Amino acid sequence: GETMPIFGSGGGQQLAAELNTPLLGQIPLDPDVCTGGDTGKPIATANPNSPVSQVFLQMAGAIANTFQPV
Repeated sequence: GETMPIFGSGGGQQLAAELNTPLLGQIPLDPDVCTGGDTGKPIATANPNSPVSQVFLQMAGAIANTFQPV
């Protein structure tokens, strides 16, 4: 439950600002993401209430909204 920025912090937001694009999300490292990939059960469907799943779902929604037909 604790956040540990092992790659530093702020780099994604800075790059998004430089590219004038939104930062869609920051995916926490979680071993369940790897397990889900290996078993074919993505964390967003296997455990949709997990904090990591919520980030993936929020990002998917942001991408879907970006490509809505006009």
